[in-house]
Amino acid sequence: MNIRAYFRIIRPSGCVMVSLITVIGQALASGGVPELAFVAPGFLTGFLMTASSFTINDYVDHEIDAINAPWRPIPSGSIARDKALRFGVALGMMGSAFSLLTSSPACVIAVGSLLLSILYTVKGKYMGLPGHAMVALSIASTFVFGALTISESVNPLVSGVFVVSFLYILGGELTQSISDYEGDEAKGVRSMAVVRGRRAAAVAATVCYVLMALTGAGVSSLYGVGLGPYSLIIVIGTFTAGALITLPLMINPDKGTASMIRRRINTLAYLIITVLLLASLLAYR
Repeated sequence: MNIRAYFRIIRPSGCVMVSLITVIGQALASGGVPELAFVAPGFLTGFLMTASSFTINDYVDHEIDAINAPWRPIPSGSIARDKALRFGVALGMMGSAFSLLTSSPACVIAVGSLLLSILYTVKGKYMGLPGHAMVALSIASTFVFGALTISESVNPLVSGVFVVSFLYILGGELTQSISDYEGDEAKGVRSMAVVRGRRAAAVAATVCYVLMALTGAGVSSLYGVGLGPYSLIIVIGTFTAGALITLPLMINPDKGTASMIRRRINTLAYLIITVLLLASLLAYR
């Protein structure tokens, strides 16, 4: 057994990121550091569900990855497709089991998100923009999942973070469709870039990123403590940063530019989430 290949196929950094989003959702709902009894099952659920989604996606997309990402475990021959499928299903079952240790609403969100990600892998990627929105909804709902492991309802701050996250992920999916254009077109995937063209995908991604920056700054201003006169500066500054970061994508919507923009916008997104988390901890302290 090639342990390293199994490790690579789940994309651990992505799994940890989703798990941390769960914990952030818990912190936003509780207004402080959540108890370990809530953190452990939520973190493990997020990690295992995400690992399952990545693995099943690679199983379905092996022909596309042979063009866009031939180094991945399945197209490179490190893992057989049937073994990858069994591994992905097992991860999903374990994640579902841990979700039962949370609340009933949280369990529904977790299982529903996994099923939505699988539906995207099988059908959604042939639907253009609605398919990209399915991915964004699946991942952004992790904030809601985390909140529902702590609380019976979702407060306005969590709702605001959900919107910011949805716009960020949707913009990332649209940007990625530019990077993956060749493989998607060859295998009949109807991504935004394939259906509407790379420039249209770039425009749509830019709109998402700018709205993300504006919404994130607005939520920070509304729910932060002590921001006072700095609220307007935060909104204008973040909006401007989002617009300037994405400007090169509008000018030159090619694979290299798309990859560069994703790295830069990731930095901005992490900054926004950090501000939101700190603001929530201060607001409910």
